Amino acid sequence: MPFFIVRQKVPDFKHWKKVFDSVLYLRKASGERSYKIFRQPEELNEVVIFFEWDDVRNAVKYFQNRLFTDALKKAGILTKPVLYLPQEGFEL
Repeated sequence: MPFFIVRQKVPDFKHWKKVFDSVLYLRKASGERSYKIFRQPEELNEVVIFFEWDDVRNAVKYFQNRLFTDALKKAGILTKPVLYLPQEGFEL
């Protein structure tokens, strides 16, 4: 199973988390298996998410999905998410 890391800054973690949770159905339908959120004590509005996905292609499709990009706007993301793909993701 491939793993992905996403890093982004958000204006308000609680608001961001509500929006993140609201698209859980979409992530699961797209093949997400699990996730873990990380934050630094010194920078609580910088979020790093470690995802496990069923397939690299499904994850890439999710991150390109209009509903995902709409959720980013709704959450008020301050920086464009940085997506780290596993090595096999570069072969797509």
